[in-house]
Amino acid sequence: MEMEKTELKKNQIEIKQEIEGKNTEIYMKCFANKILIIISNTGKFGNVISAQKLEDENQEISTFSIDILLGNRNDIFPSVVARNLIEDITKNLNHSLLLFISVSFNSKDSFQKLIKTIIENKVW
Repeated sequence: MEMEKTELKKNQIEIKQEIEGKNTEIYMKCFANKILIIISNTGKFGNVISAQKLEDENQEISTFSIDILLGNRNDIFPSVVARNLIEDITKNLNHSLLLFISVSFNSKDSFQKLIKTIIENKVW
């Protein structure tokens, strides 16, 4: 399976892609002030992460807040995914991110492929 993309409604996409031999489902929805992304190949929600850009007019570089609301705080990859996505989202929008992620792979290449797929098919 390569990639199967379904546009459900305006600003709402579902993607099914095989990563490391596992069917990985990605659901994205753009709300008025928030982007919701659900990623799973386990059938569960897994880690729940909130991410947002912190506004400070005195800073020349962007600062982001990544908060793990539920899940394994020692697993670094979900936070890295959230950080990459919130950076891309806030280039054009002042939206926060709510990310649900439960995947059974742990390789850098797999997470890079996942992030690339989301950014190439973004709803924001």
